[in-house]
Amino acid sequence: MPACPTRRGGSVSVRRVRRSRHLRAFRAAVLGFGVLLVVTAVRAGGIRMPSPGPQEQSAEERAITADPQRGIEHGVVLTLREVVAQPHGKPTVIGFRQRAKALSLEARGIGDIVVPWAGDRVELKRFWAFAVLPDGTVREITREDLSYRQEVEYRGRSIGSWRGVLPEITPGTVVEYGYVVMIHDYVVPQIEVTRRWPVLSGVFIWSPWLNERVAARWVFSRPTDIDAEVGVRQHVVVLTARNVPAMVDEPWGPPEVQRKAILRPFYQVLSHEDPGAYWKLKAKEALTFLRKFSRGRREIDSAIADMQIPQDADLETRLGLAYAWILKNIRNTSWRAGGGATEESEGKEVKDNARSVLRARRGTAWQIRWTWAAIAARLGARVGRVWVVDRRDYGVLNRQLMSMDQFARALVGVEFEEQGQRRFLVVDPGSMLPFGEIPWWFHGTEAILMRGGQEKIIRLNFTLPGRNTLATTGHVGFSDDGEFRRDEWRVEGGGQFVFGKRSLWRRREVDRKRLLRRRCGESETVEVLVAEAPGLDDPLEPWRLHCETEELLDPIDEGVDVYHVGIDGPWFMPVPDIGAPPRRTPVVFRFASNREDRIVIEPPAGFVAGALPEPVEVRSPHGAYRLVFERQDDGNVSFFRQFVLARPEVPASMFESLLEFLTVVREADTTTIQFIRQRREE
Repeated sequence: MPACPTRRGGSVSVRRVRRSRHLRAFRAAVLGFGVLLVVTAVRAGGIRMPSPGPQEQSAEERAITADPQRGIEHGVVLTLREVVAQPHGKPTVIGFRQRAKALSLEARGIGDIVVPWAGDRVELKRFWAFAVLPDGTVREITREDLSYRQEVEYRGRSIGSWRGVLPEITPGTVVEYGYVVMIHDYVVPQIEVTRRWPVLSGVFIWSPWLNERVAARWVFSRPTDIDAEVGVRQHVVVLTARNVPAMVDEPWGPPEVQRKAILRPFYQVLSHEDPGAYWKLKAKEALTFLRKFSRGRREIDSAIADMQIPQDADLETRLGLAYAWILKNIRNTSWRAGGGATEESEGKEVKDNARSVLRARRGTAWQIRWTWAAIAARLGARVGRVWVVDRRDYGVLNRQLMSMDQFARALVGVEFEEQGQRRFLVVDPGSMLPFGEIPWWFHGTEAILMRGGQEKIIRLNFTLPGRNTLATTGHVGFSDDGEFRRDEWRVEGGGQFVFGKRSLWRRREVDRKRLLRRRCGESETVEVLVAEAPGLDDPLEPWRLHCETEELLDPIDEGVDVYHVGIDGPWFMPVPDIGAPPRRTPVVFRFASNREDRIVIEPPAGFVAGALPEPVEVRSPHGAYRLVFERQDDGNVSFFRQFVLARPEVPASMFESLLEFLTVVREADTTTIQFIRQRREE
């Protein structure tokens, strides 16, 4: 499977010509990631929703058995049909039917029923679910057997799913379930073709709302091994798929959405059919936005004066000082420690402009981001909006998808010249990361820069390992004849490791303390004496963690002459377990990193250090590892460990060399230090 899926798009629209409607033929043009199909069609009547199938197994279904050569092992979806109908925009009617067969006990999950559309303003119009056992017995559940699970609350509304379980799913059982729901809101759901089990046959239908002003468009992203076709039949978009492989699920694999075939429908105003014109319009809107948000020249100049920037500082230094000032002086209500507060509890509302944010000395992450942009522009930088995709979600920018929904957010792009050289930075003060850093889930993606009313595609690079360093210093000691082990260590992390703070900022004090104890390794045998995060509330400080623990051990028997102490401990971040070959998808880590550990181990009473282990040093295209030991004057033993992951994404073709590197690291981490008992002469 390729790292980047292929994409195919299209549209359906209606135009009025002399009080009549007409059907235009397909026209195709090679654009972006695939072929864009533009279709204009007449409107048709209603569309048929899925209905239940027979409650018995056909001869063909009984004959289906496991076939590993075709990728069919534990279970298989025999037929799949999903219909999304939007005759008037809203309500939206969604129909679904899946018929599958369990081939082993590993596929018992085929009996887990999920209706993903539930909550306020959603009606479950029809539901059925039954299992046909190998002996012909039928097991059935009704809508009364379903339980509601709330998954999110949005503006006082509950949104969730209906769930149930069919009993007695054994090898050879055929399971079918389906539903029809009506959603009394405007939604354009994406349609997922790839499933947990392989799909022998699937039909996916979107019946869009058509009028003279709006075109119904879609983008179909898929791995290259998906056999599927998208076409238009009487104004209805129909996707047919055959022999779709099961979704590849491997440790540290690409985001799920990049491993699936997904049809993403959207609506497009007909006057914006040309991608170039669409993005140029958005670039002009971005320019207007920046001008409006930058209102407050007097407040901006006052803030710059308060920064006390040296007159001889270059522009990049001035931008960095402004970045530090805004993080220090403007409270980020999106990531406020202790859970934040509502605008109502803090007085006057902060409006969406730099004047209001600088006067109130607080703002959301979004408001802080663009207040800094206004200051950067006043300092002399050329400022633009950088629209970014989340590589955990859409993953790949598609310029043919003329919809802003594919973007996670807009970051700040600044360009300036220093000593005749042009510099460009993407900055995100709303993230609370250090200056020049952006969240790792935007690394390695393409983005659209909109500046001065123009737009262009740029690439966001991965950061180097040294920018993301996690350093640990610690001490290990023993007491009461080795019955207790006392560990004390301190962690400091920069770059992307600063996100360790964000997970604590919005928690209540009691939850924060509980999480800190867990990070310090609290368990039934380990008591946490100290669990602190120094400098947590200072956004300019790195991530810090201070732990002191006491662990109950078996006492050292008097007859033991050699006592082994391992170098691993709760200060070690686990070496990634990437599974075993063969590998079909790339290995994707969060970000490149450098981890350094300096630990001093004090021998148990009556013991001295024996011969120290040999040093280990490994260099690989994927990173580096170093482990060295030193005997100290006071009899303690110290070791230094460095583990560098240099490549955040590794293609499947290099999997075995990566596995070899990580295996060496994991084995080296099992190294033990020998301590020899000193016995008195008889």
